Amino acid sequence: EIGSLMLSVLLRSNGFRVEYLGGDIPLDDLLDYAKYEKPRMIILAAFLESAALELRNFQQQAAALRPAPLFGFGGLAFVTNPKLATTVPGHYLGNTLGEALETVLRLLKK
Repeated sequence: EIGSLMLSVLLRSNGFRVEYLGGDIPLDDLLDYAKYEKPRMIILAAFLESAALELRNFQQQAAALRPAPLFGFGGLAFVTNPKLATTVPGHYLGNTLGEALETVLRLLKK
C-alpha cells in the first residue's frame, strides 16, 4: 500500500485532487463511487497476481461511466510478472513510482 500512498502524495503535490480509497475496496463499490465523483482517472494497484487478474474487466466497466475515466494500473504483481500488464486493458503506469508519476502526468497532460 505504501506505493499507492506515495503516488497519491506526489499527484497531490502536482496539483491533482486525489481520493485514496484504501487498499481493498471492492471494484463494484469503486464503480458506484465513481458514478458520483466522475474522476478523470482511476488508478489501481495489484500486489498479487490474483488481484491483477481481477482487473482484466475493469476497463470495460469503467468505460461505461459517463464521462468515462482513464484507467491506470500498476503494482508489484506486474513488476514480477510483466506479461500480466498485457492482459489488463488500460494504461500500465510503469515499474517504478517515477514512471507512474510521469505516465499519469502525460495522460492527464499536466
